[in-house]
Amino acid sequence: PIQIPMTLRWKAVPPAGRLAIGFGVVLCLGIGAFLAGLVYGVVFIGVPYPDAPADVMQRQAFHMRVSTFVAIGGLAAFVIGLFGLAVTICVYFLTRGSTNSH
Repeated sequence: PIQIPMTLRWKAVPPAGRLAIGFGVVLCLGIGAFLAGLVYGVVFIGVPYPDAPADVMQRQAFHMRVSTFVAIGGLAAFVIGLFGLAVTICVYFLTRGSTNSH
């Protein structure tokens, strides 16, 4: 079997580091979802026709709602990840000098 060095094991990562990794993943997924929503809008909506028939306008409105929903969800995930990462880093730096042993 392959031996993994202790520095690469998940248990070796301190809890604050695990939390920071989690929020970093949420932040990256938020960026990805936001960009996916924008790309979806460009691909499926494109430039709206000025005098489009009603069925085309309904289809464009549907795709616009989907694009907006995905982009806003991605933006929300980005903000949650950014805020969580900032709080985790602040708490880490504020508590790293304190000791619990007396």
